[in-house]
Amino acid sequence: MSEPQVILDDAGRPAFAVILWREYERLAGEEGDAALSDEALYERARAEGGESFPVELADRLLAGENPVRAHRGMTRGELASAAGIHPVYLSQIETGKRAGSTRTLAALARALGRRRGRPHSVGGRRGVSRAADYSFLFPRYKSPSPTLG
Repeated sequence: MSEPQVILDDAGRPAFAVILWREYERLAGEEGDAALSDEALYERARAEGGESFPVELADRLLAGENPVRAHRGMTRGELASAAGIHPVYLSQIETGKRAGSTRTLAALARALGRRRGRPHSVGGRRGVSRAADYSFLFPRYKSPSPTLG
């Protein structure tokens, strides 16, 4: 989209915007969507194809739950129990308040049925893994410095 031309009123405040016709048509079409029923919007989305999610998963994601845990259908308590850690510690890892050790993150990954994406070596030493290798599990995760696995 190109930048609109802004026309100011006598007080110097924006009063009008001039936009490209195709941008106007796009915006006008989106406004028309508001008049459609939920059923009509659903049918149109289905006809267009694409990805869909169960409403329960969407509700959990909108409530702020961890996407990987929500996708697996696990509560925080269930995941913490399966990984052998306290639910409060899991919450702190999920929200980025604490950085879990590589061992803890590996236990969480196993409990979620995931493994690290690829092996890493740090400083030329094999067998050294990084907690950052598990960051895909927790979007707000803050990685500590590399640790021995």
